[in-house]
Amino acid sequence: MEISLAAVLVLGGLVILRWVIIGLGSLLVLHSARVCPACFEQTVAVRRKILTVLVRIAEWRWCPQCGWEGPSRKPERSSWTSRSVKSQA
Repeated sequence: MEISLAAVLVLGGLVILRWVIIGLGSLLVLHSARVCPACFEQTVAVRRKILTVLVRIAEWRWCPQCGWEGPSRKPERSSWTSRSVKSQA
């Protein structure tokens, strides 16, 4: 009984480790570009609550030009960007 329980725990741990490695690998593959990969036009960020809660470094993007939808990495915020944007009006 103890050996079968240990085997189940080890195999379950290996499955969870595999999911973590696949998840981290897929996040590294995401591009952080703001342009559509199909038509090279600007994309718009779409809020998805589930994606925001589960993965904070990714966001869903949509291209109004061709209708493409897909994930991308969120850009890193810098103080230079926020300073240059606030005096646009």
